[in-house]
Amino acid sequence: DSHENLLSLFKNPKLRLDKLAIQCSNRKKKEIKKLFERSNQKIRVRQLNIDEKFLQRPTILHVFDDEALKEVTVITDDEYIRILNEFDILKKLEMFTICTWRCPTDPTLLYNFPRLTIKYYNSCEEVEVSHFIKNFDLFKNPKLRLEELSIYCSWDQKKEIIKLFERSNQKIHVKRLNIDCKFLQKPTILHMFDDEALKEVAVITSDEYIRNLNEFDILKKLEMLTIRTDRCPSDPTLLYNFSRLTFKFFDSCEEDDVSRFI
Repeated sequence: DSHENLLSLFKNPKLRLDKLAIQCSNRKKKEIKKLFERSNQKIRVRQLNIDEKFLQRPTILHVFDDEALKEVTVITDDEYIRILNEFDILKKLEMFTICTWRCPTDPTLLYNFPRLTIKYYNSCEEVEVSHFIKNFDLFKNPKLRLEELSIYCSWDQKKEIIKLFERSNQKIHVKRLNIDCKFLQKPTILHMFDDEALKEVAVITSDEYIRNLNEFDILKKLEMLTIRTDRCPSDPTLLYNFSRLTFKFFDSCEEDDVSRFI
């Protein structure tokens, strides 16, 4: 009865939810799915967080208004990633996020999702991530448009990614890029990012690599360059060519250094 009462609340045509997260026992999920499948009332929610139990068949998500739904996060594994193409509602999102502990075995399964984020749990083996990156031809899809790309991994994996970047002749369209100083070793590393699409870059770096920033013309055209560092730049004039700049100092950065820099 409580679930029926809850669903009756959702049936209010004036209801507008900013976020709905369905996290409960499998028994309760079964009851909720039955209610969803019986309902002919669209639920208007902007952000939806669910797990793979709601991916068993596409009809389960028909209860959500596809014009209102902008972001979906799904906790799932490779088995359910294989059926994502059956969910047309997921292909129209502003952002679709997959949280997984196993890397997708077939990147082509993700071609139809233009705005995609993949988050790996700690249990996802580094060798799996590395294998996935090597075969990630999804980046070569000219229709791909990424809202945000963060590259944080081991140094061995970074070396592999840098090699892939330097060999590629396909531009990646991404709006926000988060990297560290290893990707600032030479300007050619960033040549694969489309400079018209790229609007914001955040870099974790040190004074040594801040000296190299002027060599990266792509960084001078940004709407915002953010530098996160544990040491204040020794020469502020190195930053004159960056018209929109944000500094974020780690706790280890001495207050006296920050004061002198300011």
